[in-house]
Parts: sequence; structure tokens; C-alpha cells
Amino acid sequence: MVFRHTGKRVEQSPDPDLEASITGLPHELLFDILDYLPTPDVLRLRQSHSNLTPVCATVLSKRLHCLYINPTIYSLRAAVYICNHATLGREINEVVLLGKVLWRDIEKAWGSYRLVAERHFAQIPEYQRRFRPWPLVFPVSTAELVKRDHMRGLAAAGGDSSGGSLFEDDFEPLLTALAKLPKLKKLSFAEQASESGWNATSETVVTAHVRKVANVQTSPSTPGLTSKERLSDSKQATVRWSDADALFGIFAHPQLSISELVLTTEMPFVAQYLWYSSHLIGQSFYKIQPKLSGLTSLELHLDHGWKCTKWHVLCRGLVQHSRRQLQRLRLAYRPNAAVKGALNEKSVNDILENRPSKPCLMPELKSFELVSLPEITVSKRPARPICHAYDLESFFARHQDTLERVVLGNTISSNGSLTSSLIPAIQGTLDALVQCKKLQQVTWLVNRFKHEPRCKRKGGEPTAGCRLECGVYNNTSGGLGGLADVEDLVEGLGVHLNEERKGWDLGDYVRKQKEQVEGGA
Repeated sequence: MVFRHTGKRVEQSPDPDLEASITGLPHELLFDILDYLPTPDVLRLRQSHSNLTPVCATVLSKRLHCLYINPTIYSLRAAVYICNHATLGREINEVVLLGKVLWRDIEKAWGSYRLVAERHFAQIPEYQRRFRPWPLVFPVSTAELVKRDHMRGLAAAGGDSSGGSLFEDDFEPLLTALAKLPKLKKLSFAEQASESGWNATSETVVTAHVRKVANVQTSPSTPGLTSKERLSDSKQATVRWSDADALFGIFAHPQLSISELVLTTEMPFVAQYLWYSSHLIGQSFYKIQPKLSGLTSLELHLDHGWKCTKWHVLCRGLVQHSRRQLQRLRLAYRPNAAVKGALNEKSVNDILENRPSKPCLMPELKSFELVSLPEITVSKRPARPICHAYDLESFFARHQDTLERVVLGNTISSNGSLTSSLIPAIQGTLDALVQCKKLQQVTWLVNRFKHEPRCKRKGGEPTAGCRLECGVYNNTSGGLGGLADVEDLVEGLGVHLNEERKGWDLGDYVRKQKEQVEGGA
């Protein structure tokens, strides 16, 4: 038998027109496919092929509603490009300024900066440039800076003395680009990106930039420079604008209508924006005051344990001048590792109450949140609830006709008195919540703060003599409010421990009482 050798089989090359590829699919099918992908995957797919870039950009423009900006040159230029893009900026409704406040370095360099008036540090040579991460001018070409100076000279010669702050002049390209965002309503300041968005930058990059400019040793900038000279000065790493200047410079821009303001960390250099009283006002407060009356949502974060700081005064001014139209107010307290005992927090009373004879009233308030942010600790014991020396019972009674949502997170109240007992104050606040006519959602979480395993007390009784004040919820002249008292209260209210057995939701009692009232009616 003879076998015929046919040689190696040659595969036929497929017709390129008939080759299956995702890039050859119609845009309608690609849109349906991309709907199933999470946003990070769509961002990576956008960079994989030029044919997929416009399709992914369209999908992302519908999903991503947040634009992040940090003070690096690349981020500032990218933000202007995104705002001017016909597709990318169409759905953006929030701008978040990313920054890192080096409080430890500030306190090490300038001592009691938080508590001392700003004028005491103004004579320090490095005061105008250290810890101010924003560049002196927006990074554009020299020709554009010269043209801008020429236009300002013509406006001044024509008698037009109107104009915004120096920040509005120096960052005119950025503010003009932000004014092109049709849906922009929210402005925030944060230390890291909390969700997917355009121009997001890692916290490491932002922190590295802030530390770099904070340690620069250069001569202070000369006043009266032209834009070209200011750009040359800026290239020498001299920094001038702080995070507060950038935030309120954008907020006060006349072409922007910001209705929601979120400040997730305390910022330095806010003295010029403070409002102490009608006779003592910061020089730049008048620029932001007209915009405060249009705020409908305000979120402020504060550090627990500090008393009478400039940040508290700033928060007081923001609340008092926005209260007439304010519909949502959120006060969040960050834990303080230096606070070991049951310290009563007095700042809420300083922020919300203008004066004793005229209690704070927000006629449009629908949502109120007073929460304690979770602390980072290796201990398995739940954190101690923050006890506020503020009369929450009277506050809820004044707003019982408008409140629809109340969230109290690991928070208790002593009803504004250092001599009040804890349990009657909690019961009075619960009764006030039950009387809220439009209340639909209520949450009041209180941790079960028990004894630390390292505690040497065998009996487990709450006592102020313990170094960690184990089991103590508040310590006033009215007596110790301990874990046993709280357990007796929740047992009488019929509230049980949550699934993690770390605390109680006193909102269950309010919901049950309102159901009984509605059922009886």
C-alpha cells in the first residue's frame, strides 16, 4: 500500500471583513454590553482601543457626576479640559477639591494655631506660603497671561472697578470652565476620592504635593506683580493660595449657583471668612455671604475635643447665614485619639445657637444628622458615644413641623446643661422625636460602651477613677451616666441589641410609638 504525502496543511486566512471583534459591533450593542461593566472596568476599556474611546466616554459621562480637582498643574489643566468637553462635562453636578491638611506639621511649626487669632501669625515670613498648596496663578502660557493683563488694564481705564477676589483673577480659566457645567450644584472639600469620578487622584499623590510645597523655602512674593512676573514667581515654587481660598473663591463666583456645600475636614487660613457678630466680620466674608442664602444642603465635619477654634466660628457663620433656606444639615465629628474620658462636646451649641434669647430656627429643615464617625482602633470594644452639651429636645420641638429625616449616630445629649442627668435627657429627646409630624425616617444608634479588657476593675462598675473611664457615657455634676443606666433605659423602652450586639437603635422606639399613634387615629 502506497501512502501519498500531501504535505503540511496550510490554513486559510480568514476574511478580515468577517473577523469577529468587539470593536466591529454597532454602538447600540456596545452600550448594552458596557451597562453590565462596573465603572473601573469601563475606564480601563476606554484606554484599550481608539474605536472604544468615544463609546466608553459616552457611557462614563452618564455615570460619572463628580469632577475632582487638586492643586497640581496636571489636575488643574485636566479639569479645564473636561469642563470644556462637549460630552464629558454634560452630567457633572459636583466638584470636589482634594487636599491634605497637615495639622501636625502646622501645630509643630506655629504652636497653638487653632486657638490663637490669625493676626498673631501674619508677621511670620513663611506665613504667606507654607501649607498653602494652590499655585500663585493658574498654569497657562505666558502669552495668555500677558493678554489677560492687557484686558484688565483696559477695564480699569474704562472705569470698571468691579471684579472678584484675587483668586478669581488668578484662576480665571478654571472658574470660566466650571461655569460651563450646566448641572453643577454641589461643591465639596475632601482628603480622598470617595467615589468614581473624572480626574480622580490618589491620596498619596495629593499628600506628596502638599508636603513638597509645605517645605519649600523661598522668598515671599512681591505685591503688585503682573501676571507674567507672577508666573515666574510661581515657577520658583512660591505658593500663595490655601485650600480655603480655593474653595470659597469657587463658591463665591457669580456665574456659579452652588446649593450644596460639603466640608469633610477642618481647614486652616479661614480667618478672613469668619463671622463673629455683626460688628466683627472677616474681610472676605461679604464675598460669600450672598451665596450662603442660596444653600439648601450643608455638611460640616469637626474634630472632637476642641473648644472655641476658628473652624467652629466658621461653621457658626455658615449655618446662621444659610438657615432660612437650609433643608439638610449634617454635623459629623471625627474621633480624637487624645480624648480618653467622657468629654462633653460643646461645639454644637456654639454652632447652632446664635444667642440664648433667640434660638436657632430653620424654617425649611427636612433632614438633620448628628453623627460620630467610626474611629480607627485595634480595640474590639465599640467606641464611646459622644455626649453633646446641647438641648436636642428643644431643637426637635422647634422643627417638629418640617423634619422628615433624623439620623443620630453614636450620639447622646445632656440637654445643654452640665448638671443634667443622662437618662431624662435621652427620654425627653425621644418624646420630642415622636411629636415630629412629618418624620418618616429616624435612626439613633448608641453603642454599648462596656469595660476595656485592660481595665483592672473587676466589678465592672462605671467610675471616673478608671484611667479610661470604662462604662461612662457622660460625666457631669449631675452624676455619672453609666452602662447600667442605659441598659435599664433601653429595656424599659423595649429596644434590643442589634445583630452585631454592639449597640442599640433607639429609633425603633420612636417608630413603634408613631405606629401606635397612627393606628389609634
